[in-house]
Amino acid sequence: MELPAAMDPHDLAQTGWGIIFARDENPEVRHHLRRLLDHRQEQAGERYKELTYNTPESARSFLWYRHGVAPGVLDTNTMPYYLLIIGDPATISFEFQYQLCINHAVGRLHFQDPKDYARYADSVVIAETVGVSLSRRFTVFSVENDDNTSTSILASSLVEQLLERLTDYSSNWAIDAWCKEKATKRNLTRLLGGKAPPGLLFISCDALRFPADHSQQHAYQGALLCQDWGGGPKRALRSRRSTIFMLKMCPKILTSTVKSYS
Repeated sequence: MELPAAMDPHDLAQTGWGIIFARDENPEVRHHLRRLLDHRQEQAGERYKELTYNTPESARSFLWYRHGVAPGVLDTNTMPYYLLIIGDPATISFEFQYQLCINHAVGRLHFQDPKDYARYADSVVIAETVGVSLSRRFTVFSVENDDNTSTSILASSLVEQLLERLTDYSSNWAIDAWCKEKATKRNLTRLLGGKAPPGLLFISCDALRFPADHSQQHAYQGALLCQDWGGGPKRALRSRRSTIFMLKMCPKILTSTVKSYS
């Protein structure tokens, strides 16, 4: 559901902001998020809410029976428009989250280490209060494996078009490309964690997908496959569908993004 035209989506005092914890959530998690919670409370005022989820209740039960919010109704005085779920999907299900999304803008945050919540909270508050200065450098990291036609298609149908359009639209941005032989794991690590990371990084490659019962799913699901990937577990599958689906959309979307920040 979209916000009413008269409501400013950037003003939390109008939209409200709420966070949903499972009833048995580790108290350390709330403690480590405190800096973000205080920041959001200051922004949202009376429309700030800290809410509790009772496993395994539905979104209807949560909204209507516990908080008096009728289905299909957006009442930010009772329930904030922006909601952040804390916890894994085994505790607070994806079904509950998607049902909430009908009327609300819903996100989820889950870390294995409670201290990571503090790192997240600090980064958000610093970005919104102090500001973050990003370099005007757009980097394209494009893998093209000889034995993988999907990466070849991405390189020719997406990456080449993207670089061509960016050259035309982004006079205030430095554009660089790390393709094929340069698209290695070591170079990607440098781009992500080096001393001068790009302001915007676009990655075109495959990723690993494991069956639900695979012993390495938790550790390696979604791992990016770089140019120097030498193969992996026999039951690991390469995921291609989402990247191929975006071929026609990405060049236009990304060039518009860069142009808007030029």
